[in-house]
Amino acid sequence: AKNILGRISQDGYVPKPDIYNELIETFCRCNNVADALLVKAEMVRKRIKVNLVAYRALICSSCRIGKTHEAESLMEEMLKSDILPDPHICRVLIQCYCDQMDIDKAESILSFFAKKFRIFDTESYNVLVSTYTESGDMEKLMELQDRMMKLGFAPNSLTCKYVIHGLLKAKRLYKQKLLGS
Repeated sequence: AKNILGRISQDGYVPKPDIYNELIETFCRCNNVADALLVKAEMVRKRIKVNLVAYRALICSSCRIGKTHEAESLMEEMLKSDILPDPHICRVLIQCYCDQMDIDKAESILSFFAKKFRIFDTESYNVLVSTYTESGDMEKLMELQDRMMKLGFAPNSLTCKYVIHGLLKAKRLYKQKLLGS
């Protein structure tokens, strides 16, 4: 696809931005971020605007391969281009940081999206709640609940399920500790 794009560009045909964006998405679906970034660089060189769909694909793919700093850099670049993120970008960044157990960073991103862009994505919130539940730190989970509710997040049934699961897990661990002592 990249070779065809190169050949038709040499023949004087200027592909529409959608073609470039589709090519970026395709490379990203194959986790080929390097080639996707080359296509993006070509777009920039030709003064073709990269759209939200292309940025989302690049950010998601970067996160999928564990390159969170690159994903954040792409988001900053996107914001400088006056393109606002969507809940999917929020969710993928939070999931990536939670997978890396950088819970503080995940929470700061969730707060940033809520305050700056008014994105209150319950799925993103639930990823964070689930991570705290799995870590077994119920005190921090309850503190998170308080902070997020003050920001405007509302727990849903899945949030409650995670909290209940975490409390039951903490209770079992406490009982085991008592029996083991």
